[in-house]
Amino acid sequence: PNRQNLLVIKGENNLTQLDCYIETENAYAFNCEAEDGNYKKISFENLIIANKTENINVNGIYLRRNTETKVFENVTIRDFYDNVVMDDNWSIVINNLRCLYAKNNGLAPLTTESVLNNIQINNSIFQHNLNRNLSVQGKNIVIIGCDFSNYDGAYGLYAFGCSGLCLIGNYYEETTATQNGNVIRLCNGVVIQGNYFEIKSTQENYLLLDIYNSNGVDISANNFNGIYVNKLIKIHDGSKASINNNFVNKASEFIYVHNSYVEAINNQVGTDVVTYIHQENHLYAFIKLICNSNLYQKCIIPHPEICLFEFINLLKFATTANLPNGIYVGQQCFDTTTNTLKIWNGSSWV
Repeated sequence: PNRQNLLVIKGENNLTQLDCYIETENAYAFNCEAEDGNYKKISFENLIIANKTENINVNGIYLRRNTETKVFENVTIRDFYDNVVMDDNWSIVINNLRCLYAKNNGLAPLTTESVLNNIQINNSIFQHNLNRNLSVQGKNIVIIGCDFSNYDGAYGLYAFGCSGLCLIGNYYEETTATQNGNVIRLCNGVVIQGNYFEIKSTQENYLLLDIYNSNGVDISANNFNGIYVNKLIKIHDGSKASINNNFVNKASEFIYVHNSYVEAINNQVGTDVVTYIHQENHLYAFIKLICNSNLYQKCIIPHPEICLFEFINLLKFATTANLPNGIYVGQQCFDTTTNTLKIWNGSSWV
């Protein structure tokens, strides 16, 4: 049906299974495409949709120009090449979708030009898909209470060109063999808040959160539980991010900054985190850092002169005989004996 009519495809309960045997390679089990400028309202409810085709690649559900509906409610889809492909969809809700064991993508847009606007994904699971568990792009995309864990070397979440992306209260877990984490690329207005990350990868060049050329990224109130060899967050290529009020336990590096601006305030960093912030050795990695001076000792900052530091436990006034040890080049301390402002030059107060 087109326009206002709603088509509901449903089983009696979530154990109702539809086995799909498809003879045409690259075909879809459900091709829900509206043409000629129309749109469709389609809802799948209380179903297991399983691919039983052998020897050729076939796909699950193609959603094009679907709008104003709850597309999935209590649905499992599994074992296709692409489980769910979306193109030009807006104002839709996905609830309790279990998207599993795709040979390529779990849920993803058709192309980089596909429009996905005002999409909400709730309480869903994206696991064991071999390329990308969950891939999104478009405007106003909200992902709440989902599990996009990575156990098979795929990307957990891949977000490209999003404006208004919210990841709230999600769960993420991985294995030591995981090579890819989660990518935020060319996005504006990103909230990553209240999520739990169980990080186990030991792969070389691994990144949990790869923030690439993205602005207005707020990473706050998350729990990062890693192991010693992890590198967790890379902010690079012109990104601007605030990383505040998080808890991180175990990692070789928590934040890596390359040609970007990062604000890091009030993060709780475990004693077994080796490096808190790593500023790459050039003049375009700007850092605003508020912490105690002991935590600063865990930072690699070759260009502190372009950074803004505030240490909550640092002496700002002292006598000549009791001037503190200098923490960074340019640090200031007022000498109350001589009534002069002293500056640390890297080896002494002048």
